[in-house]
Amino acid sequence: MESATDMQAAVRSGAAEPRELLAEHVQRFVATHQQLNALIQPQHAEAAIAVESINPQLPLAGLPVSIKECFGVRGLRTTLGIPSRRDQFDHADAAIVARLRSLGGVVIGKSNVPQAMYLHETVNPVWGRTNHPEQPGRSPGGSSGGDAALVAAGVVPLAIGNDLAGSVRQPAHACGIPALLPSAAQLGNGGSFDTMPRFNLIQSRAGFLAGRVADLVMAAEAFEVVSQR
Repeated sequence: MESATDMQAAVRSGAAEPRELLAEHVQRFVATHQQLNALIQPQHAEAAIAVESINPQLPLAGLPVSIKECFGVRGLRTTLGIPSRRDQFDHADAAIVARLRSLGGVVIGKSNVPQAMYLHETVNPVWGRTNHPEQPGRSPGGSSGGDAALVAAGVVPLAIGNDLAGSVRQPAHACGIPALLPSAAQLGNGGSFDTMPRFNLIQSRAGFLAGRVADLVMAAEAFEVVSQR
C-alpha cells in the first residue's frame, strides 16, 4: 500500500502530478469495484477537472479521498441506504468536505454505509453489500465499512468517515488499518447527516481512515487537529 505521505511529498516536489495520482487510483477502483462494491457513488469526471487547478504546496495536494455517504458532496446523493431517499441530492458540500478541498484533497466519490448507519455490517437495499478486501465472503464492518474497504484495498490513501459508537474504529480494526477519531471539540460531526436529531447526549464525530499512522498524522495536522511537528 502506497503511503499518502509519500504521495503528497511527490506532488509537492514535482515528482508526481495530481492527475497521475488520480488516474492510478481510478484504475484501482476499476480493478476492485466488482469485488468490493465500496465506492458506490464515484465522481471521477469531476475529480479530473479539480486536479488541474490544485496548488501542489497545499498540505493534502492531489490526494484522492473517499467520503462516507452521510456527508454532503455537491452533485451526489445522501441516501443512507434507504430506498425512499434515492433522490436526495446534495446541493452543497458538507463542512469537512469543503475544508478537504481547500487543503488540496481530491474527492473521488462516496463510500457505502449500512442502512441508516445503525449496523456494523455494510449492506443496504440501495447500494447492496460491501465486501472485505481480503475475505470477500465477510464484511468490512461498519458503519464506515465502505471507507475502510477502500483504504485497505489501496483504492484511496485517505478516507473521511464518522463515528458515534465505533463506526470509524470498528471497520478500521476489521480491515487492519489505523484510524483517528478526534474529539468533538476539534472536528465536530463535519456536517454529516444527523440520523438521531432528538438524541443530543452523544454526537457523532468526523474521523479519518488511512493506510498508515503517519498518514493520519498528516491529515490531523492539515485539519489542525494537532499542531505541526
